[in-house]
Amino acid sequence: MEMIGMPVTIALTYAIVSVLRVAFKKYPNFENFVPLISSVLGAVLSIVEFYAFPSIVLTQNIFHAILAGLFMGLSASGSEQLVKQIKDYVDAKKQKDEQSKIEESLTAEENKQPETEIVEENQTIESEIVEENKQIEGEILENK
Repeated sequence: MEMIGMPVTIALTYAIVSVLRVAFKKYPNFENFVPLISSVLGAVLSIVEFYAFPSIVLTQNIFHAILAGLFMGLSASGSEQLVKQIKDYVDAKKQKDEQSKIEESLTAEENKQPETEIVEENQTIESEIVEENKQIEGEILENK
């Protein structure tokens, strides 16, 4: 039962900071203070656990409980950053895949344009040749 204090503190710190993050979303400077808030919150929760539930805390004195709480708060902040970085990585990968699909379609269209231009040019040349042949045939028939 002694080992439950640490994960509980980390989970509670993570949850409370997530709620605070949503509550203070309109304040962009709040993000700068998240590690500090997590550390202090972890220390406070560790002190509460030390006095309220001494059987789940691994430390023998309050100083060690405070230090452990600070580190647990920082680990909660690090866990939150890990989740955020993974989400950003997945989003960036999706965006990169979409961008490469768009580039591939544009490249395919660019490659098709010269072919259609060549076909049109060949058709123009063919029609000119046909007209010249008709004129030559007409001249030959007139000379006979």
